[in-house]
Amino acid sequence: MAELIKVYFEDLPELKVIGKTIGVDWQKIGEYNPIPAFWEKCFKEDVFKKLEELDSWIHDPSYVGYMTMNSYTCGMLMKSDCAVPNGFTFDVIKPTKVVIGWIKGEEKDVFMNAHNLTDTVMKKEGFVYNKESGWSMELYNCPRFTNKDKKGNIILDYFIPVKAN
Repeated sequence: MAELIKVYFEDLPELKVIGKTIGVDWQKIGEYNPIPAFWEKCFKEDVFKKLEELDSWIHDPSYVGYMTMNSYTCGMLMKSDCAVPNGFTFDVIKPTKVVIGWIKGEEKDVFMNAHNLTDTVMKKEGFVYNKESGWSMELYNCPRFTNKDKKGNIILDYFIPVKAN
């Protein structure tokens, strides 16, 4: 079972999410989930190696899964003035307040519950999802996500843009 072990609010500056993007029908994600195969493809194509070469432009070295209403981007958070390499996509994150939840558990449970666990605390704190932003994001911190604990659990950082209720 996944659990929320930490939650905090942070003001993000303007950033770019740069990576590779696929279209996703979130209504059918239970029937067919293209995201794991897409991550595999991105690793095979050295997407992150190319992004890591832009080291002076990196805002956070963690990889991200950036979700919008109809797409999913595997990428990294870069400074807003970073040039986008050929063949890559990008989205601009305007300055915004976010709630960040650390979700701990087995990988399958973490992904299924990250949004709801973070959303519940966000609402208790008097905030709502900032629909104008139109995104949420998984951040795969090393070592929290990449190194399992003795019970096989990982920790996913989950971001939701918020505004006061």
